[in-house]
Amino acid sequence: MVYRVAAGGGKAEVLFRTADQHIRCLLLAADGTLWAGSDGAGVVYRFATGTAGAKPFAAYAAGRREITALAMDAAGDVYAAGVGTKGHSALPQLPVTGAWG
Repeated sequence: MVYRVAAGGGKAEVLFRTADQHIRCLLLAADGTLWAGSDGAGVVYRFATGTAGAKPFAAYAAGRREITALAMDAAGDVYAAGVGTKGHSALPQLPVTGAWG
């Protein structure tokens, strides 16, 4: 789940949800596009923050379990660092509460 928190503070809003266990990293492009890397399916999502009712778009599904970092070059190309083998994880699953506070 990704939250948007207003610059002045206040109540956070859910910007978007995915079926992935965690969103591990975020990258905000100059045009307002938000890129997110996930844990579980190793997906890179693209989200148009300036478009009302926008939904996350799966831009790339990596051959790795987890996207740990995102970077963008001057041309706007996005680079993703992926780790882990897809399938069973040796680590216990963390509880997901969805609480913000």
